[in-house]
Amino acid sequence: MLGKYSYGLYVYHGIVAYIMHERRTLAWLYELVGPGVLALFANALLGVLISVVISVASYEFFEVRFLHLKKWFEVAERRRGVVARALPAPTSTERDRS
Repeated sequence: MLGKYSYGLYVYHGIVAYIMHERRTLAWLYELVGPGVLALFANALLGVLISVVISVASYEFFEVRFLHLKKWFEVAERRRGVVARALPAPTSTERDRS
């Protein structure tokens, strides 16, 4: 599941972390549950949940529409079933000649 939304997580997690820091969510959680590991865990869990929700929404409502356009930009060889093969690395004598 996370593989499908991983790009969104990559893009949005930093923004979510910044906003949470600016909004002082950790200080709010300290007041709510007291200072300690529980508040840190709750803050991390909140950040992960927000990032995942935004990433899923972004994928489902925005990115999917662009992924459907891939069929219009396929390489001609790929459409015919031809597999491109990599050229072998040049030997030392071939490199010396150039």
